[in-house]
Amino acid sequence: MSFQFTELQEGEKIVFGPITTTRSTSVSGSSSTGQGSVSHSSGRTVGVTTERVIVEDLGSADKTQIILNSAVQQVAIKRQQRNNQSTLTLASVKTAAGPSVKLDIKGLPAQAENLLQETFPNAEVAESKGGSKVLLIVAIVIAAIILLACVVPMLIPLILRIFGG
Repeated sequence: MSFQFTELQEGEKIVFGPITTTRSTSVSGSSSTGQGSVSHSSGRTVGVTTERVIVEDLGSADKTQIILNSAVQQVAIKRQQRNNQSTLTLASVKTAAGPSVKLDIKGLPAQAENLLQETFPNAEVAESKGGSKVLLIVAIVIAAIILLACVVPMLIPLILRIFGG
């Protein structure tokens, strides 16, 4: 497997990936005038070479993102344990110039962490904190329940006075 739009330079080798993901969406419906449907497919190919990170949009070569490995300042990884084997996911990379770019290259052996450091010499390899959104949602729900438990008893007499009860 290789990239669709991007040619590797002389001596450049693929280190991680490439991984291609696709997504299809379709909507159909009918009305008194007839039936119709619309479908849309999108996808991308993501890979890391000895020189750069390549993220291709399968729909357009113009949307291809190229990031030099030397420009990457942070590499986010996720650790998984399955069937007594440790694997890594190369979740994203971040440069000083912009937001992080999601890669989601899964199933790397745990030993690949050393290769990540070699591939991205100027980057800090950090473990991605998955699940923080869940904790935030739980905290918001608990805070809302506490607020309602404190405020509602004070509001009931006020509401009764306003509406003449």
